[in-house]
Amino acid sequence: MQKGALFAIQFHYTHKIIYIRCTNLMSMKHFFSKSFWVIAAIFLLLNTRLAAQVAGFAVDDSSGCGSLTAIFQDTSQVPAGVTAVSWDWDFGDNSFHSTLKNPAHIYTGLGCYTVSMTVVYDNGLTFTITKPNYVCVHDYPVVNASVSASVGCTPFTVQLCDASIANGDSMQSWIWDIPTTPLGTDSCETRTITALGTYDVTLIVTNNFGCTS
Repeated sequence: MQKGALFAIQFHYTHKIIYIRCTNLMSMKHFFSKSFWVIAAIFLLLNTRLAAQVAGFAVDDSSGCGSLTAIFQDTSQVPAGVTAVSWDWDFGDNSFHSTLKNPAHIYTGLGCYTVSMTVVYDNGLTFTITKPNYVCVHDYPVVNASVSASVGCTPFTVQLCDASIANGDSMQSWIWDIPTTPLGTDSCETRTITALGTYDVTLIVTNNFGCTS
């Protein structure tokens, strides 16, 4: 070949491995001295894109009340011919790790947890994916109510209002069961009772996390 002759470099990647072929070996030294950082950038880009496409996991339910049984699933997309050989799950609650592919885990403490999955493949590659605050366990509301008066003569008009602690950002719904009257769905309800007797009133509340008491 003539000195300075044109040559071509072909890039091929398979499972994060890049092969470089040159048609003019005499020009390799000159090429790499000028293009090292270009090649490095291409290598990093391809590796980053491939890593993002491969690693992944999901959970059947990411939110619960009081406690939560979460079933995780490895959803990684791997190239043909590549097999995962081991898993390491960190559930974020200082519990024992799991080495199952699709583990179940019980969260008993309130709070949000960061979950990580590390997968090792038979070609020697290892991928780790972390999802911050991925699973959350919320508290139930503490039910309480106020009443304008608890004793009266018929016809007896009474107003009942929710005084519960939401244990969340807000209360989402109310169900009042006041005997001899229709169910109520507002935070405060007014009823007139015409029959003599003693009545038990039931209040069911749900906070913005879907926790019901």
